Amino acid sequence: MIEVSDLWKIYNTNGSNVEALRGINLKVDQGQTLAIEGVSGSGKSTLLHLMGTLDHPSKGDIKYDGENVLNKSDTELAKFRNNKIGFVFQFHYLLAEFDALENVMMPALINGINKNQAQELALKVLDNVGLSDRVTHRPGELSGGEQQRVAIARSIVLKPRVIFADEPTGNLDRKTGSSIIDLFVKLSQEYKVSIIVVTHNSYVSSCFDKKINLLDGKIVYEN
Repeated sequence: MIEVSDLWKIYNTNGSNVEALRGINLKVDQGQTLAIEGVSGSGKSTLLHLMGTLDHPSKGDIKYDGENVLNKSDTELAKFRNNKIGFVFQFHYLLAEFDALENVMMPALINGINKNQAQELALKVLDNVGLSDRVTHRPGELSGGEQQRVAIARSIVLKPRVIFADEPTGNLDRKTGSSIIDLFVKLSQEYKVSIIVVTHNSYVSSCFDKKINLLDGKIVYEN
C-alpha cells in the first residue's frame, strides 16, 4: 500500500550538508503494523514525517497505492492527509478547551461532515477505545493513558489507510504504554489500517508484524 523508493533527506546546516536519510527503500502492506527503531539521530522521525507527507524529501518517491503523492500540490496533500492518514505523537496535542468528544469530532468537522454525523462517528470510536464514559471530560480531567486513547480515537475517526505514531508511549508508564500498543494492534485488525510507529520500546516491536532498524539514515536491519 505504501512504497518508499530511494528516499533521501539532506539538510544544509551552516553551509554543510547533513544526510538524515540515505536511500531508504521500504514497503508497507495494507493493515500491516511496522515498528521503526534506532538510536537518537538515526532518522526515525524524519522517515515518519516524510512518509506521512508532513515534509518533502530531497529526492526519492513515496507512493500510496501506486500513486506518487509527491506530485500533489500542498492543498491536495492537506486533503489527502486529512482523509487517508492519522497521526499520534508522544504528546497528545488535544485541545484543552474541548472535551474528548469534541476533540475526536474535529477531523470530521474539518472534512465537512455535519455535526450530528461527526458526533456519531466520534462516539463510536471513543467506545471502541474504551472511553464511552469519559466523552464529556476535558484533557486536563483525563489520565495520561486516557489522553492518548483520545488522540488515537481522533486519528482513526475518519477510518484512514494508515496511522503514523511517533513515540506514542514515551510519556506513559510501562503498563499504560503496553495497553496503548495493544490498542493499536486491535484497531489495525478491526479497521484494516496500517500502523507505523517510531519507538525505543522493544515490547512495541515484539507486538508488530514488521520491524526495521535505522542507523545513520540507512536501514541496517529488517524483518
